[in-house]
Amino acid sequence: MRLPKILALCVLLVSVATAPAVSSAASPMASGRLLIEPQAGAAPYVTAVAQAKHAVDVNSYLLDDSSLVSALIAAAKRGVSVHVIVAGNPYDNASAVTREKAEFSGTGVQITAAPARFEGSYVFDHAKYLVVDPGYATGDAIAGSSNMDYSGLGGGNREYDWETSSLQVVRALATVFNADWAGRRAGSAPRSALVLSPGAEQAILGLIDSSHHGVEIETEEFSRVPAVALALEAVLRLHESVRIVVPSSISSYDLEQLRPLARDGAKIVEVKSPYIHAKLIIADGRAFIGSQNFSVSSLDDNREVGVLLDGATVNTLLHQFNADFAAGKPIR
Repeated sequence: MRLPKILALCVLLVSVATAPAVSSAASPMASGRLLIEPQAGAAPYVTAVAQAKHAVDVNSYLLDDSSLVSALIAAAKRGVSVHVIVAGNPYDNASAVTREKAEFSGTGVQITAAPARFEGSYVFDHAKYLVVDPGYATGDAIAGSSNMDYSGLGGGNREYDWETSSLQVVRALATVFNADWAGRRAGSAPRSALVLSPGAEQAILGLIDSSHHGVEIETEEFSRVPAVALALEAVLRLHESVRIVVPSSISSYDLEQLRPLARDGAKIVEVKSPYIHAKLIIADGRAFIGSQNFSVSSLDDNREVGVLLDGATVNTLLHQFNADFAAGKPIR
């Protein structure tokens, strides 16, 4: 039997996306498209920036893809207002911020580190999104798991991103960006369109708990999040399928969190290539993609951004998941 508390939380989930290149009439939002890396590369990001007429706002944990950096500089030079937020303390990459600031120095691109509340011990601005022309008819946005660096944009990672012109999503991302740029709270309004951290755990639990035909998860990390483990155990007790794909380099600590699920019937595989940097959950015709890993800090403390998708896009995600799962080896 499912946990009543978790059942109640599923009301927080609001589907924000519609069809990708494949159309989906079931969604109320504007059309969009799914970007799967490494196939998509940096081109969708570069094109979005090149088409900007008024403003580009970027928040990326890492930002050094050369083609995207050049596109942002070119946009600033033609009079577009370009603002960039990067993580001030990217894990195990202390030189990143200095390098990023040097790349944009004197170019007209305004760059700053994330607010102090996302710069603590094991707390990060880990978001990855781009907003073009918020408030204009030309508005566009991309959000997902891809860092805007070589690895994330075509260099070899498995990533899932969503590009959309949905006014609701563009407005929500702009609201979050403007708040973080100013160092203030974004408020609750963006959550009607986004899965937003801090505070994403309830939305993730709601999606898992909504399952009646199984759950698929693709994730770089699987740290100790007791409520998520309980929700997945509940799915297994109902004799539903739980399948999980992780990278072959996943930590021994994370493996210890996964093994009890494997003993209870979850099918868990590790994949060597492409590197699994994705953050994906599929449950009963809906899917989450975003920057959130399965960890308490990622769900409850970091700045993270994700979206919920439905329609034909979910079938595309499931097809890619199945291919990755088939390529994996069961965890040891």
